Amino acid sequence: MIKNNKKVAVAAAGLATVLTLSFAAPSFAATSTDSGTTSTIGTIGSGTTKAPRVFAAAVAVPVSVTGIPTTVTTAGEAARGAKFNVYVLDAAATELPATAPTTGAVVVGVRPGTLTGTDLAGSIVVRGGAAGTTTKLAVYPVNGGAGSLVTVTVAANGIATQTSSVALTSTYVAPVAQVKPEKPAHDEATEVSGSVRDKVNFGDDQGKKLGKKKGKGRH
Repeated sequence: MIKNNKKVAVAAAGLATVLTLSFAAPSFAATSTDSGTTSTIGTIGSGTTKAPRVFAAAVAVPVSVTGIPTTVTTAGEAARGAKFNVYVLDAAATELPATAPTTGAVVVGVRPGTLTGTDLAGSIVVRGGAAGTTTKLAVYPVNGGAGSLVTVTVAANGIATQTSSVALTSTYVAPVAQVKPEKPAHDEATEVSGSVRDKVNFGDDQGKKLGKKKGKGRH
């Protein structure tokens, strides 16, 4: 009876410990909130948080692609014939630079919209800053053409809007087809494997010779 009472007492203590941990666990758990502009993650057991993550709002800028050949019959194919360079300007900029920048560009592709004849109405996606900020961008067609000063304004709720000083237009240039590297011919593969085999055999022969030398030294 004494042994049984001890077992019951131990089991009860273990159950109490489990219940205590189960109620205490939520106070140690990491919490996560996302307001759309910041993300705060609690560190388990320390009560500290990470620095807020800056949320860059995105917005679509209308663009046109012209001069599309009649052999291109879908908006997706037409969109691949144009790209745009995007440069971040000083927040106080009120016009495009006198000369287009030559470094620091982010190249963005065109999102297909509506293909009508030889013209495509599409868009590009650019990013602004955090809520309550204004970002100035210089955007130029990669294929040449007039650039535009794009102003991205992000409201307090994180929604971005844009205005362009000039409508962006790019002429169509057929994209260069990517060529996959050719696999080596059968004879080349055999030659490579043969050279590797020769090296392995050479190493084996050297090992046998060393073994013979060691064997002679023992007599």
